[in-house]
Parts: sequence; C-alpha cells; structure tokens
Amino acid sequence: MRVKTVQINWHDKQPIFSVDFDHNYDNAQHGGWRFATGGGDNNVRMWRLRSPAEREADPNVPAVEFLASLNRHTAPVNVVRFSPCSSRLASAGDDGVIIIWRQVDDAHNQAGRTD
Repeated sequence: MRVKTVQINWHDKQPIFSVDFDHNYDNAQHGGWRFATGGGDNNVRMWRLRSPAEREADPNVPAVEFLASLNRHTAPVNVVRFSPCSSRLASAGDDGVIIIWRQVDDAHNQAGRTD
C-alpha cells in the first residue's frame, strides 16, 4: 500500500504547527465554521470552512475561504487557541510572545476615521 502525504500551502509553503476551531462562531448567521492556523511564516491565519450545503450548491467554490492574516509575531507561531467563552484567540510563538486577539467590527473602525 502506498500513502501520499497531502501538502497544503496555506502559510507560504511553511509548516502549519497549530489549528483550532472557534466553537463560538455563529454557524447559522455566517454558514460554515471558522478556524485559525499558526505556522512557520510567523503568521496566524483565519479561515472559514464552508458548510456542506454551500459546497453542494456550488461545487466549484473552494471548501476553505481565507479570511485574514494576523501578523504581529516575529518568529514561527506554535499554538493558536480560541477561548471557550468568547471568540478571542490566543497565539504564542518562538518569539516568546503570547498575543490575545479579538475581532473588531468594521463599523467601529470606520467611526473614528477622518478621511
């Protein structure tokens, strides 16, 4: 029996060291599931796994959608974990830094702008 390892190039061909799903993500409102990955490219990346219904409706759309890249670490990110009580995300890396991330609404960001 031959086995082939699947390679996923989600972190600029660097290894992925950690994955965690957000159990507080509102599946009914957004559809699918949100998860984070931490990798050798010094970044935390946010993704959305589309629901089976979405994938059946349009099989040509990728099953995983990229949402954001969180790039405050200066060395590989070894662990990402969502809070069991909220949608906050903790990440830690070889730089010796632990970062607690929280999502900020776009409306909140726009309120203070002076374009």
